[in-house]
Amino acid sequence: SGAIPSELGLLVELDKLELYSNSLSGAVPSELGLLGALNTLSLNNNKLRGAIPSELGLLELDTLSLHRNELSGTIPSELGLLLKLDKLFVHRNKLSGTIPSELGLLVELETLSLGYNFLSGAIPSELGLLVELDIFKVSDNSLSGAIPSELGLLVEIDTLYLNDNLLSGSVPSGICELRRTRITDTEDDFGGDYISIDLNNILSCDCCFDLWPFPPEILISTRPLMCTDGTTLLQVAVGTDHNPEGVEWDVIVEVS
Repeated sequence: SGAIPSELGLLVELDKLELYSNSLSGAVPSELGLLGALNTLSLNNNKLRGAIPSELGLLELDTLSLHRNELSGTIPSELGLLLKLDKLFVHRNKLSGTIPSELGLLVELETLSLGYNFLSGAIPSELGLLVELDIFKVSDNSLSGAIPSELGLLVEIDTLYLNDNLLSGSVPSGICELRRTRITDTEDDFGGDYISIDLNNILSCDCCFDLWPFPPEILISTRPLMCTDGTTLLQVAVGTDHNPEGVEWDVIVEVS
């Protein structure tokens, strides 16, 4: 318990600092930015508060785990300097402000987890440059605006969570072509890779069809949608005719 000593910043040859799942409190010391040999920083599952130090952008990290704390303030744009980073976890904190476009510089990033915060503004189109990304989670924030078409460039994506935000507009056609099994509006794990999109606010959908494992005319949602081809989607009750795998969906949508 207690605070993280700032004196840890003197351990200049340290390559891993893993203090996760304790009862640590207080701030993340900015002095940790002096650990030039550090490649893994795991402070998750504690009670840390305050801002994410911008000095962390001076490190040579490949993993930064700050999730499940009480961190506040914005995501520092300096994290875009972590060019060797392949995993960034800051979900389940109290972070606010916008997603820095500088994160699009992290071309080796494979996991970007920003969900369950208070982030607002648009999803930066620059994130479409993260061609190695296979997990991208920004669910349960207050993000608004359209889904960037550039996300369709994330050809390695397995899991994309955009649900429970304030997104609007249409689902870009490029997202339909990503490697995935189904489009839903929740994060529940149905046993496969899939894309979860905030269908409550999306007004149109470029990928209303070819949604495995359901017949081509079925899409999962919680409200009527309008496809960009003009097809109207209506809510229907769950039944065996529309439930080929026996999954207990709350609501599904059928082409009228």
